[in-house]
Amino acid sequence: RGVLWQDVAPVNGRPLLASDLAYSYERLRTTGWPNASLFSSVGAIEAPDDRTLLVELDVADADAILSLADGHSKIVAPEVVAQYGDLKDSPVVGTGPWIWQETEAGAGTVLLRNPDYFEPGLPFLDELRIAVIKSDAGPEQPDPSVAAAYAAGLVDVASVPPENWEAFRQASPSFESTVSRQSGSGMMMFMNSGADALESQVVRQAVFRAIDPWDYLDTVWEGQGFASLGVPVQRPDWLLERVELRQNYFADPGRARLLLAGSGVTLPIDLEVTVSTVPTGQMDPNLGDKLLEDLEAVGFNPTIRPMNLQQFDQLVIGPSKEFQFAVGPVPPTSTTNRFLFALLHSEGKWNIASHNDTGLDALIEQQAAEFDSRRRQRRLSEIQHHVLDQAYLFSPVTATSRWVFTGDLRGFMPNTALSEYNYWSRVWLDRF
Repeated sequence: RGVLWQDVAPVNGRPLLASDLAYSYERLRTTGWPNASLFSSVGAIEAPDDRTLLVELDVADADAILSLADGHSKIVAPEVVAQYGDLKDSPVVGTGPWIWQETEAGAGTVLLRNPDYFEPGLPFLDELRIAVIKSDAGPEQPDPSVAAAYAAGLVDVASVPPENWEAFRQASPSFESTVSRQSGSGMMMFMNSGADALESQVVRQAVFRAIDPWDYLDTVWEGQGFASLGVPVQRPDWLLERVELRQNYFADPGRARLLLAGSGVTLPIDLEVTVSTVPTGQMDPNLGDKLLEDLEAVGFNPTIRPMNLQQFDQLVIGPSKEFQFAVGPVPPTSTTNRFLFALLHSEGKWNIASHNDTGLDALIEQQAAEFDSRRRQRRLSEIQHHVLDQAYLFSPVTATSRWVFTGDLRGFMPNTALSEYNYWSRVWLDRF
């Protein structure tokens, strides 16, 4: 009760109804639409009355509520779709804290406070301006534009990617900063267990032991991120800790050499490393050099095969699996089950490790239907250990968002999981 659509035509501030949600979810799961897979476990969606939404599951899915609440699961008013069709040229009408005013190409977006928002007192600010800062710097290259805009007082808060962090620190002597974790995004290392060179579990384990993800994290990505299996989780403590990962699976070249020596495989082992390049076609030289150095040190004869993103998707993520060891972006997944079923289940959409691991499949299926959070956490711990024991995949840098902001910006605690953005309603400027 009390949740109203914004007072914008053609909806004009009417109450939000359960039928609006049912309509929107049915629309979103249209076959072929980009986010339809969010509702892959959902069966019937009904609105028996104005304030009740009934969602039936075709299969047990402990992430179903997260899929419904995902930032991509937009709720739209039926009358806006009826009048404007695909919504490309329609007004933006929602029930949230901000009313869209305008978007100017290359400049940014202006949002005003919604006076009828249902959470009392929110948002704290009267206006939110999201600026687009143009740059002449190439992709993945240091860019002084954000630092200059911040220093000039043109923005109060900015997101700073790893390649710009050092330049920003040097140019901006006074600022606050925070980092928000973003599981399910970043860079991933994939092993193709179907490739001749990596059929042996011991050889795959030696690859992992040879590398130091935390060294890469500090030197290549400016410490912006964290090492993990890469799976999105509801709580950070569902992921294995750094100490356990480092002691048992990585950063031990001596152990890697022992594994290879006892494997019965003739050394050195030829290993092709497929690496996704940035849009310019270039690969980060630091990453390439470190991978080659670490792998050579334990008994591999590695070569780097750079690929643009389209080639990488076709040959690594796609069905052909024409790679041995690959380093590239995490395929888009936003929930635990979407990640595990798509990337790691034997019958998954991608099954990047090219395995037929029925034991892992059973663990994935069991946790998917586990609605008790503590038991599910234990299941996920088992899955992480199994995947790392088999050396199928790992994320040397699971993404984070690094934000910088002025000292008078209060209440800024960004949470970017599931494409969340409601934290903007809870910030204010302590400025007179």
